[in-house]
Amino acid sequence: SRAMMLRSTARVAVAALRSGSKGAVFGNKAVSPRGALLSGAEALVLSGMGSRRLSFSGGRGSDPKQPMNPTKLLHDVMACTDVRGILGMVQQHGKNFESGHVGVAWGKMTQMPSGEGGGDEAELLKLLQVLTSAKMHEWEGPQLGNVVHSIATLCSGGRMVVGEKLGRELQARARETSGEMMPQDLAMFSYGLASMSIKIDVGVVLAMQRRALDTAFDFSPQEIAMFMLALEMMETTAEPGMLAALQERATMTAKDFKPQEMTMFLLTLDKMGIQASKAMLEALMVRATSTAGTFNPQDITMLMHALAAMGVKKPVTGLVDAMQGRAKEAVGMFDHDEVVMLVVALAKIGVTPDAGLLDALQARATSMSGKFQPQEIALLLMELNTLGIKPEAGLVEALQEQAIATAGSFMPENVTMILHVFVTMGVTPMPDLVEAMQTRARQTAAAFTMQEVAMFESAIEKLAVTPHDGLLEALHGSKAK
Repeated sequence: SRAMMLRSTARVAVAALRSGSKGAVFGNKAVSPRGALLSGAEALVLSGMGSRRLSFSGGRGSDPKQPMNPTKLLHDVMACTDVRGILGMVQQHGKNFESGHVGVAWGKMTQMPSGEGGGDEAELLKLLQVLTSAKMHEWEGPQLGNVVHSIATLCSGGRMVVGEKLGRELQARARETSGEMMPQDLAMFSYGLASMSIKIDVGVVLAMQRRALDTAFDFSPQEIAMFMLALEMMETTAEPGMLAALQERATMTAKDFKPQEMTMFLLTLDKMGIQASKAMLEALMVRATSTAGTFNPQDITMLMHALAAMGVKKPVTGLVDAMQGRAKEAVGMFDHDEVVMLVVALAKIGVTPDAGLLDALQARATSMSGKFQPQEIALLLMELNTLGIKPEAGLVEALQEQAIATAGSFMPENVTMILHVFVTMGVTPMPDLVEAMQTRARQTAAAFTMQEVAMFESAIEKLAVTPHDGLLEALHGSKAK
């Protein structure tokens, strides 16, 4: 669940980075976006034309045999509403495409619904890769970052696979231009590269980190979070100097962090095994406390989970109360897995939910019991027990009914865990639940480990349950083999 939420948050952050909110780059100068008039695609085209100014004279209409006015070509590509339209433009005027036209064609492709282009899409993607190889020498950091992200988006959607040659060329161009990249370029390119299923050049990752060190104090919170997530996705080690600089920058800009940026950054550091600096962690917790009212359920659960994973036992004064208060306000928006994650995180930190939040979370879980997966059923009951809380009877009944309904998907660890939880709680499970778990244990006997067999036997003994005929023999027999 944590990984899925992290990626989901990353997609939102990337979309924001691409929106042009920090201005497009024209030549070497940043220009502010013209509100709704300047889309991300237009910004990409403008920046792509910055290093190679286009002639605005001599246009000869749309005759494919004649050079086409670059501005008209730009608007025609942007006006395409389907894959076939873009393919037609590329086939007729591909030889007149400048680097910016190639970039916007990639951007348009990410906006097209998957699967509607059929053979046209496959042909177009092939041609765009050829044009990319031919034009990428004109791209600088902003254009390269946007194009790589567009390609990565299509790869993630299963719509294309980047050829080995193009992958090498994109990374080579990144190394060549890394010295001029700014934080947004580094974040966009690195995240896009990490999202592709290609062999990563260690040299380009080191180049990105060196440039990140040089520009660390220009990074925004969003760029810090995205760049670090990209490094984690590439399973690379963060350079100590760069990491220290970005943590210092995060401390300096803590007051500007949004909930998703904060939680994504902290979870990424934890996943990379990086110890957050005390000063940065405190600054971010203070920021979270002051902005608690803007947190949604996912933000709340991810923040508390990150702090728990980092071993934080004493959050800054007011943080836990602020998050619990916000959770109560937003409890109607919690999904079932977010209820589980929040209870687990609070238990790890050693915080017992206040009575109001506890009642609200249990009521929410009860109302959504039909969505619980096997592991989540036992985990919620176990963590409530860890906190010394006796679950409400309605919740226990609802989760047992869900366990009975989904017994066919229980694995040995789920079977043993749920029975063990009832032993620990001192609660007698429903006869139908015990029956369902014994049946499932017999069906999956061959998959039980010796430890699971021992736990299962212990649980049914303590629950005073008579095992099905032949069940124990089946469990032990499978281990004997």
